[in-house]
Amino acid sequence: MAPIFRQILKVIIAAGFLLFANIGQVSGQFSLDTIKLTNPSFEDQPQNSVPPQGWTDCGFRNETPPDVHPIDPPSQGWHVTMEPQHGDTYMGMVVRDNDTWERVSQELIGTLKRGKCYGFKIWLARSPVYVSPSHITRQITNYTTPVVLRIWGGNDECDRRVLLGESSPVINTTWEKYSFQFNPEADFTHIMLEAFYETPTLFPYNGNLLLDNASHIFRIPCNESETEEMEELLAQKGEEEVEDESEPIATDTRDRQSENLVESAESQEDQDALAESGSTDSYKDQSDENPKLERRGNPVRSLGGFHRSQLEEGQLIRINRLYFDADEAEIKEESFEDLTKIAYFLIDNPEVVVEIGGHTNDLPSEEYCYNLSTARAKSVTNFLITKGVDDNRLTYKGYGKSKPVATNKTAVGRRMNQRVEIKILSVGEN
Repeated sequence: MAPIFRQILKVIIAAGFLLFANIGQVSGQFSLDTIKLTNPSFEDQPQNSVPPQGWTDCGFRNETPPDVHPIDPPSQGWHVTMEPQHGDTYMGMVVRDNDTWERVSQELIGTLKRGKCYGFKIWLARSPVYVSPSHITRQITNYTTPVVLRIWGGNDECDRRVLLGESSPVINTTWEKYSFQFNPEADFTHIMLEAFYETPTLFPYNGNLLLDNASHIFRIPCNESETEEMEELLAQKGEEEVEDESEPIATDTRDRQSENLVESAESQEDQDALAESGSTDSYKDQSDENPKLERRGNPVRSLGGFHRSQLEEGQLIRINRLYFDADEAEIKEESFEDLTKIAYFLIDNPEVVVEIGGHTNDLPSEEYCYNLSTARAKSVTNFLITKGVDDNRLTYKGYGKSKPVATNKTAVGRRMNQRVEIKILSVGEN
């Protein structure tokens, strides 16, 4: 081969290596390959109290695991008769009136990476019949009160390290697809699916949740820059390597207001210092970033799942998916979507007047709880005002730890007590 052709061939080969190296670098950055689940459709032999293959029971001692449905005859399977959304079977989980609930976990085929963004979808439903004895009364009971799905990330079997997402209460009695977006705070190798009570609630109750046809966990861009680079990569490869995202991903995550408000404060002096800082207005003005809403399209007709016609004076509605850092009152950006929906509702229903109330658990001092709860309620109120809600229709108040809705002796109870609520002061004429 002539020397000139050898040189041309070397240049072509070198250019090819550079091209594939660049593509590999972008591919590594976005992890376009999905993080796979084992048996995401919950396929197995229909049976009671045995989780589907690939999933490990992480429930309470002396309590039964989840079930694989549908069971024939239905009388042997708690009378659950819904047809699967996909495949031949699906999983059923319950929450109980003795303050226990069901959950399963598995090791992921891959790792959720800190600071990356992921999408996840699963079909959920509530069976109108789920007959089993009550653990309190021992009487036959229908477990039909709506519950939520909580999704946890961890690094070991049954590890509930960080709450990645939470659904709204599953009230639908036919299959519906629920979408989630994860932004892990650390690397996680395991995932847990957990049925849990709708909060706030005064007492544990009996309810059920059906799960089927979960997707694998797929990488999605976290910002506009990543979107453009991902699109460029896909154009280079000439194929779709990520799940179609034509429908928006709902940031359907649970209210993670700090569970332990002042566990890092080792003395009363520390608590007093935190209380002093909590009393200041730490709300970050987003009026420049989020101009007042110009309402377009159909009006918003519900608030926290309640239709306008269902609202009554004195009614309390918890604001879910509201995020604060520990001991802080500044609203985190991932809360904006749901708060904006509340603003839409109030703008569309100008006769409704509300109070924004902040609440805490009972760990810190009285003064600290009052200051922090007031500051958080004020932050939410200010956000709604910047979105265009008339400030004459909004008041805020901090209740501290004076109005618990659950026991403060457990972590779950403390999380339930730490909340921000909307109180309906006036509904006017519908």
